[in-house]
This record gives sequence, C-alpha cells and structure tokens, in this order.
Amino acid sequence: MTTLADIVSKRLSVIGRGPTQAENHGKLGKNYITDIVGGNKRDIRASYMPRLAKALDWSVQELQAEMQAAGLRPADVNEAVPSDVPGAAVSADQLSYLPLDIPVYGVAAASVVGCFVIDGQIDVVRRPPGLAQARNIYALYVHGESMFPRHRSGDLIFVSPDRPPRSGDDVVVQTRNHPGDVIQSWLKEFDHSTEDVVLVRQLNPASTIEFRQDTVVSVHRVLSMRELFGA
Repeated sequence: MTTLADIVSKRLSVIGRGPTQAENHGKLGKNYITDIVGGNKRDIRASYMPRLAKALDWSVQELQAEMQAAGLRPADVNEAVPSDVPGAAVSADQLSYLPLDIPVYGVAAASVVGCFVIDGQIDVVRRPPGLAQARNIYALYVHGESMFPRHRSGDLIFVSPDRPPRSGDDVVVQTRNHPGDVIQSWLKEFDHSTEDVVLVRQLNPASTIEFRQDTVVSVHRVLSMRELFGA
C-alpha cells in the first residue's frame, strides 16, 4: 500500500530536493516534511496541500491525483454523503476548452484567530464557464473553520474584487490596523456597511464582527455557484 511518505519521498528524489529544502521552499513548518518522510506524520490537512504541493514542485491538482491514486485524502475532509443520483462522468477532454488562467493564492495563518494572510500565487486553475468574460478573478483555498459548514477548510473559492457585495454574500475582507502592517484577510458573510464600519457575520461560532472603515483595505465578493456556472 502506497503511503504519504512513499509519495513525498519519491517526489523529493525526482526533483533532487531534501526535506529541509522542501520545507523552506513550501514555507512549511520545521520538520513538517521530515516527519512525513519518517512516517511520523501520516496525513495532512487540506489547508496545507497548496504548500506541500509547492514544496514538491507540483500543482495542487497533481498532488491530489497522486494521493487519490493511493487511496489517500486530507485528514479533515469528511466522507461525501451517499446519494442515489449518480455523478456525471466528465473527462479531462471535456474541460480542456476552459482557460487555465485563474491564479490561486496561498494563505497562511495569522496571529489573530479567524483570519489569514494571503501569500503569493501558488497555482492556476481553470476558469469556470460563468466567468468567461470576468476580469481580475482569483481563487483561494479556505483556511480555518469559521465559516463551516458553508465553507470547509481546504475548499477552493473564487473571488471578485470588482463585484460589489450584497447583504448575505460571502466576502473576503482585507484589513490593516496601521500603515506598514501585514494585511489580514477574513472570510465572512457581508451584512452591511456604513461610513464608519463594515459589519459581517461568521458561522462557527456564530457571531457578528465590526471592522472600522479606516482599517478596511478592501471587500471582495466570493462568487456563488450560480455565478461560476452561469445558471
């Protein structure tokens, strides 16, 4: 049976990179890959897949494919709910017409619980058909469980900086308390904004959060499935 250690060790050998070098390249914690290769860490969380993929010079899709072929999956992804309705079989050829041009940015935990820092580009994914003419779209892998069960850690979301949010829309709010501070990002549900504050809600635990307008850098709307597929 192929293990995560087998997959990572083989890939490191192919690219000629040691565990410590890979950890630095993927901006992973000390001994993260060392523990995988040594068998001390046998699974990973979905939110760490982009960094592990980068450490191994793979796209996230390539890492997922290797894990799926070995019967592995992220530790925090629940089993799909059984359904009597069979899924549609979609081949790679059927998706090849979709442009591979949406940048995926990495995320890292911030010092404040519930927020994250958007890092540099780590991958590209195909443009959903409903976004054929949309500009400035980017994607993120969800970090954390503050919007569970609507968004699980590791889910891929598509974000538009150009479409104004409406009450009930999910948004990525970017804030900075002082000039020169690192910009912190928050995935929340938009309620409303005034001249003084932006009011949002989170699901887990349920709460309402106010951001002062003078700390808000931007509010970007998370696109719905209807928008992604043009329904």
